[in-house]
Amino acid sequence: MLIKRLAILFLLFLFIPFPVQAQSVEYPVYVVQSGDSLNAIAVLFSTTTDEIISLNNIQDPNFISEGTPLYIPGLQGISGMLIKTTIPIGQTYFSIAKVNALSMEQLIRINRLTSPNEIFSGATLISAQPSDDLLLSPFVSIQSGKTLLETAALHKVSTSSLLRQNNMKGSWDLVDNQVFYSQQTQDVRSTFPQNSSIKDINISPLPLMQGKTIVITVKTTEPLSLTGLLNGHSLNFFPNGENEYIALQGIHRRAEIGVTDFSISANIASKEIFSFTQNALLVADYFPRDNMLYVDPRLMDPAITEPEDQLVQNITTLATPIHQWDGYFYKPLDSIDCTTSVFGSTRAYNDSEYVYSHSGADFVVCTSNLNIYAVAPGTVVHADFLDVRGNAVIIDHGWGVFSGYWHQSQLMVKVGDRVDAGQIIGLVGTTGRSNGAHLHLEVWVGGVQVEPMDWLTKIYP
Repeated sequence: MLIKRLAILFLLFLFIPFPVQAQSVEYPVYVVQSGDSLNAIAVLFSTTTDEIISLNNIQDPNFISEGTPLYIPGLQGISGMLIKTTIPIGQTYFSIAKVNALSMEQLIRINRLTSPNEIFSGATLISAQPSDDLLLSPFVSIQSGKTLLETAALHKVSTSSLLRQNNMKGSWDLVDNQVFYSQQTQDVRSTFPQNSSIKDINISPLPLMQGKTIVITVKTTEPLSLTGLLNGHSLNFFPNGENEYIALQGIHRRAEIGVTDFSISANIASKEIFSFTQNALLVADYFPRDNMLYVDPRLMDPAITEPEDQLVQNITTLATPIHQWDGYFYKPLDSIDCTTSVFGSTRAYNDSEYVYSHSGADFVVCTSNLNIYAVAPGTVVHADFLDVRGNAVIIDHGWGVFSGYWHQSQLMVKVGDRVDAGQIIGLVGTTGRSNGAHLHLEVWVGGVQVEPMDWLTKIYP
């Protein structure tokens, strides 16, 4: 009887599952940032707060603070530190995965991607920071027609490693100027192939934003001629030291938000040697609403406003090659504390709908004099009366940057004058379409009005 009972217990032991200690599973780590909450982190990674609490054995969720490392549920098998970054120009679905030592499947899991089209510059991406020995760097075959074996030997990697690291099935996938990725031992994550004429392209700030000045910097290995396009505007590149070129471009206050275009081409002796296109994210800025304005109806007539607008547009779309400013722009009045209307504010005139936008910043006089000062060195390209803008001065500062000063009572400069920052160019008045004495200041960049206060508080190259 005892033997029978022991036999039954032995069978139960074999077939009844007993709890065993779980094997160690690898998870990536996210470090809590300022402003984060468990709920926000759960939403970011498509999980729940309960799962985060359970996986990390959190005793009191109220004590989660900035700098706390957390394992992220649902991402088992992925290692490294999870970081949020803004995708720079030049990165692709494939290169982001390779540079961060991730498979494309892992990149998709982390970011819940559904299409390669979701990768565009300026968007936020989450990646796992790899260790240095897993870093991958881009290069291209130096000559057209090189075989896969020659390319692998040239860069001291095996053909099998080259195929595996670049998701290629065989030598038949090789094309001229193929971009490859190979394992490196140091952080050389350049955006563009190491042996192309373009070392780097940078757009700042990203994402693009309505009303802002955008700086596009291109570093090259040799002197080049560059052309480009951003948000439908042609870019004007100018040399800024040895093998570096800069273009400045404004984003219109009413530019359509979403994904917009960016392209660039490089030429030597009129022969194109490099061409690149990538979408960039353009986001909205906040602009307040002004009170209803009542003005002379005649000065709202398109027959008057449109030719005047076109005149100013024709002047400010030019891009002269002499860079004339240095550092911050100078204040246009002795005090700029008395702002009556900010750049970009939504406006309505004479009981119209709110369909107009303020193209500059308005200042009233807060001091004892009416002096208007040039905000930067430049050349006067307009100094005359205009119906809407009144007595108006436009100064060319070079590289497609202009400043405009409207509604003056008196002009103290003429076309062709070279002015310095802080030089008196006129007096505050109320000429043109104006309801009271004030200075309307505009800054144009690449033919587009931008936030002028940015130029008074930030140094542009």
